[in-house]
Amino acid sequence: MPKKKKPRKPLPAPKGPPKAIKDYARNYKCSHCNSRVNGVTRDPSGIYHMNVGHDDTCPVLRGALTDVPDAIRAALAAGRLPTVLEDRISGGEE
Repeated sequence: MPKKKKPRKPLPAPKGPPKAIKDYARNYKCSHCNSRVNGVTRDPSGIYHMNVGHDDTCPVLRGALTDVPDAIRAALAAGRLPTVLEDRISGGEE
């Protein structure tokens, strides 16, 4: 009779974002309104989102300009190149 395998325990929930995400968030600054990351959240799929508090008049928030140069500067300053997800619908959330 084959030996029964023990069920695997679920992985523990992470206690916070990985270092790469923290470094990126710390270095991000909007070059148009000088806003910084207000917080980092993790959705149910495990994807981290950085919430940037752009001014109401910021062209990045309105979708008139992209934040790609700011994202690249933050990634380079952090010494990392994480995947940057951009949510155009809410206008400015990475």
